[in-house]
Amino acid sequence: MFVAAYLPYFFTVAGVNNPMGIAQGAYAIQLVGNMVSWFLVDRLGRRPLIVWGMAATTVLLFVIGCVAIPANNQQALSAMVALMAFWGFLYQATLGAVSFAVGGETPTARLRQKTYSINIMSSTAAGTLVSQLLPYLINPTDGNLGGKVAFVFFGLSMPLAIYFFFCLPEMKGRTYLELEEMFQQEIPARKFKEYVSTAQLAESEARKAVVVPRDQRNRNEIWAALTTSQ
Repeated sequence: MFVAAYLPYFFTVAGVNNPMGIAQGAYAIQLVGNMVSWFLVDRLGRRPLIVWGMAATTVLLFVIGCVAIPANNQQALSAMVALMAFWGFLYQATLGAVSFAVGGETPTARLRQKTYSINIMSSTAAGTLVSQLLPYLINPTDGNLGGKVAFVFFGLSMPLAIYFFFCLPEMKGRTYLELEEMFQQEIPARKFKEYVSTAQLAESEARKAVVVPRDQRNRNEIWAALTTSQ
């Protein structure tokens, strides 16, 4: 969250020249990342974007924390700024955008409103808590972690990355009825993509039923030609 919301303050504390301008540039990069997600979400699917996006951003947090360890190092500071900008781009291209789609597709129709309300409430509560604690962690007169605060978020992100890998299903191209069926059948999350639903089976059978045999098509074509010639 410090990458998404506290860049100007963080850059000021870190001693970056023109912190507001650089922060605005980083936010513009995040906007580009969000636009990239428009083309990825229905091509790559929800699960790959969230699972691998979470894994990549988690690793980047660890790298940012390591880069922030050297004190009074201008090269390390420049590298940290670049890594934060890249983290923001990667987050918005994967987790930042796709999580809203998953939040709306996962609940059942009967519980969708309640589930999404709890989701928003939990997210707001967590954001409020972090927004109160983060300035103290960064501030030189308090926690004085600076960029090393990334280690805190790395520790929080690691179990979530593992959870998403084992528990997040792929819902790309599925109707709500299909998702309901798969959840009721307790299909493992990593097998959602290969599962053939009842609706898909019925559609396949319907297509087979209307297929005309090749020899019948030939007879029909010959009859049509004779009728036309007469």
